[in-house]
Amino acid sequence: MKLRRYREDSIAITEREIMIGFFAVRKLIDSKLKLSPNFAKKLIPVERFQSVEAMGSFERFEFYDHYDLDNSIPDEVTTLYLSNQFIHSLLFNFSWDEHDRPLGVHFTSDYDRTKHCFHISLQQIALVFEEAAASKAVSYRLQDDPKGGRNIVATN
Repeated sequence: MKLRRYREDSIAITEREIMIGFFAVRKLIDSKLKLSPNFAKKLIPVERFQSVEAMGSFERFEFYDHYDLDNSIPDEVTTLYLSNQFIHSLLFNFSWDEHDRPLGVHFTSDYDRTKHCFHISLQQIALVFEEAAASKAVSYRLQDDPKGGRNIVATN
């Protein structure tokens, strides 16, 4: 891989920021108070690539041998699922255009590695982060728990 425009440390920093970003999104979703309740269920467009050969834990750097990258399947995943895939990713590999500019990320979790991998554009990742930053619950209410407790529930 030729890196004419991007240094190795720039790529590592970008990967780190994406991972931290999805971890933050997941924590905000888990809080159930910081984001709109619909944010976790929002569908995000991705491409899915079926596994052609099971990828082991140490083969992630040659992932292109394990997935049918010539036949992408348009798919959608929820924001929560996407966040979990990045947090638990075994595969995280940038894709590049013909001018060696980053386009997106191929990724899969250790759990899904034998089934498929995904690709998402950097633009779509930025949109997820922007929507998380702009999203907020409008009001809160107490809700009785079936076990006798009470929970604070966010509404929008």
